[in-house]
Amino acid sequence: MNKLLTVFLVVLLTNFACATSAPAQSSKDAVRIDKLRRDVEKIGFDERVEVKLNDGTKLKGRVTGIADDQFVITDQKGSATKIPYSNIKRVVKHDDTTGPQRGKFAVGMGVLAGVLAFLFVVGRKDYVAR
Repeated sequence: MNKLLTVFLVVLLTNFACATSAPAQSSKDAVRIDKLRRDVEKIGFDERVEVKLNDGTKLKGRVTGIADDQFVITDQKGSATKIPYSNIKRVVKHDDTTGPQRGKFAVGMGVLAGVLAFLFVVGRKDYVAR
């Protein structure tokens, strides 16, 4: 009888220990969701974002709606997706980098052309320095 009572008490104490940790987890989720909501609001309306969902799916598009419990992104094809903050793992602003990259490439090519032209002029045998 004592053995049965001991097992019952161990099971009961284990149950209480597990039950008290559940609210702490939901509190963590609430803080995480609030941070994600603030991040989306900081990024702003009509900005390009990349969203990683809890299941690993990645979505890209423009923020076209912001609410307290979800936000909406619209992809390039025009389809809108409502995303609850609770389903988000990460959200970041997606910068359009093609413009700056093209500018750097053009400057680099100009410098290269200038250096090659300089070497060509200096390397000519009939070049006379004055």
